[in-house]
Amino acid sequence: MKAGATATIGNAKCGLFCHYFLLRRPLTILTLNDSNAKSLGVPVGKLRFIGVVVSAYLIASVVSAVGMIGFIGLAAATIVRQLGVRTLTWQLIASIILGALLLAITDLILQLITLYSSNKPADGRSHGTARHAVAAG
Repeated sequence: MKAGATATIGNAKCGLFCHYFLLRRPLTILTLNDSNAKSLGVPVGKLRFIGVVVSAYLIASVVSAVGMIGFIGLAAATIVRQLGVRTLTWQLIASIILGALLLAITDLILQLITLYSSNKPADGRSHGTARHAVAAG
């Protein structure tokens, strides 16, 4: 893929996220039951459809760009909601922060596991055998 095409796709994703962020108030009203949201003038069916389509595109974009680790964002959003953060604005902010923390902690743990479990040299022999071969050779 060319750099220009990548930049265009990135701009489209950024634009979709900005639109989604602008819809935070109607989406917050949508957390009420349907009759209350309708009485406040929110087009419930249309807004749900837009929310699902934009969310599916953003999730697919993240996962395709960074792999399965992108699901940490989904876990972070669920954890934030379970912690009691109720307003959509604070859910977005807390999800970003918690997702970054989860990713950093996961990366650190995996690097530590790799560091302590990779005691073998590249040729696959244990250290004792490698030292013995060097001394004998």
